[in-house]
Amino acid sequence: MSIQKPPSAGRRFGYLISILINTAIYYVINNFPIWNFIPFLTEQYQQVLWIANLSLGANIFMYATFMVYDLRWYRNLMQAVVNAFTIYSIHIFRTVFPLDLVDGLAHWVNIGLLILIVIMILATILEIGSAVKHYRNTFISN
Repeated sequence: MSIQKPPSAGRRFGYLISILINTAIYYVINNFPIWNFIPFLTEQYQQVLWIANLSLGANIFMYATFMVYDLRWYRNLMQAVVNAFTIYSIHIFRTVFPLDLVDGLAHWVNIGLLILIVIMILATILEIGSAVKHYRNTFISN
């Protein structure tokens, strides 16, 4: 077992910036319906908001805990958990797809869906990689 050392000031600052960015994204996505200037956003947006908030909350929680507990095995484990939230939120967004774009943009919608699918696959690979790394660090190196 490694001895618990507090994270460096640089790491803590990076975690704080990540918390602030995720909090800003949380604020923006929860105020879209109020602004009413996004014409392609449909009423189904409310159906994906909960999972987006859950995913952002998991990220904020993860970085907040990293500010005080920053062991590598814990970072790997938490990143795997957050990746699972990301995969699920992308899946819900792709399933509901709360955007109403004009027919001329159908090509771009298809490209956007393809990008979302690629992101889902990459997030899955990252989660599996984090889980394997966590397993190796915890059980094989001891």
